[in-house]
Amino acid sequence: MTRRPRLLFVVGLSAVGVVTTLAIVAFAGLGDEVKTGVRPVPGRAAVTVKTDVTPRTHLFADTLVARLDVVVDRDAVGPGLPRVVRSFAPYIVEGVTTVRRDAGQFSQLRYTFRLRCLRESCLPTSGRANVRFDPVRVLYRSPAGEPRVVRASWPRVELYSRLASVPKEEEPSSGRLNTPVMAPWRADLTSVPPVSHRSSATLIIAVLLLAAGLLVLPACVLIYLALPWRASPSWESWLAQLPPIERALAVLERARTQGDATARRRALERLGMELRARGAEDLARETLELAWTESMPTSEAILRLERHIRLAGEDGRRRAA
Repeated sequence: MTRRPRLLFVVGLSAVGVVTTLAIVAFAGLGDEVKTGVRPVPGRAAVTVKTDVTPRTHLFADTLVARLDVVVDRDAVGPGLPRVVRSFAPYIVEGVTTVRRDAGQFSQLRYTFRLRCLRESCLPTSGRANVRFDPVRVLYRSPAGEPRVVRASWPRVELYSRLASVPKEEEPSSGRLNTPVMAPWRADLTSVPPVSHRSSATLIIAVLLLAAGLLVLPACVLIYLALPWRASPSWESWLAQLPPIERALAVLERARTQGDATARRRALERLGMELRARGAEDLARETLELAWTESMPTSEAILRLERHIRLAGEDGRRRAA
């Protein structure tokens, strides 16, 4: 294999490695989109509702975040999106954000409510209070126009005072009652915080692609060194390996295809000399006469002469056998 095909092979193998890496990254990105997108459960209702409130334990005047996820099968509901009816009294809604994601026939509507209460009615009288918001209602119509409603309850939230301590429940082992303790904060394992990165995701992907490319290049070099490269023999080296008559016939065949009169005459003369040296006087005379005819030796005449010489050679080999 010559230098140019070798270079093309290495470049092609490098391109395959880079494309494979990009495909893996692309499929990984698509997989993340599928995980974070709308994934309706087969057999569920036309509209499904999920609620959440964070944090579940808070102090007076803290801000709560209530999240409502509504998944709608647009083929199973009437025209238009469902309407949400909610009430967080006595808390006040300080802000609302709505995000919509579509996946095929399904749509996910995510409502995020920022809640806060600074009223006297939100003060816990005994240092702690349970807060229960009214269930949310999602109103929609069936394809036939019939009104439908889906209700969902909000998780219970514990509210603690900033001033009073909370009495601890009785401990039979110690016999002491109402030991003051601070608010019992608890971790909420069901509410996962938003994804955060120390570095930009784009920068991380670029670094990974660069590292993948650096790994592909040594692999290409190793494959290049491992393959049994064999350079194609040149015309001269191949010609030198042939017997004299076959060598002269090969030169004549090449001259015939080139269409150069001078090259044809010289090749015929060389063939005639080789035939005379081998004792084939009749074939040598025929070849030399064709070489120096007044007009340029034609391809048809050269082909007839070649067939004649090869047939004569085969007959000689058969007689020798």
